[in-house]
Amino acid sequence: MKSTVDGPSFWDIRRCLLSSVDFAEDFSLNHPGHTDAVTRFSQEIRRLKKELMSLFDEGSFASSLHDIVNGLNGARCGLAG
Repeated sequence: MKSTVDGPSFWDIRRCLLSSVDFAEDFSLNHPGHTDAVTRFSQEIRRLKKELMSLFDEGSFASSLHDIVNGLNGARCGLAG
């Protein structure tokens, strides 16, 4: 059965935004001359993420301890693979 939504989910977009911050921070470690630009970039991405989260009713996507553990388990499985 095909989904009626063909685009990425809210969580896909959020994950990609945060991944781009991680990649940018790694880049700045290897290219210290770009640290200021990476800092501004990271701040802007985090602002966009916060704005995206605010588009939904408060509490709709509230994180819980369960969410944190699931994220850590996913990272652990990714490292083990």
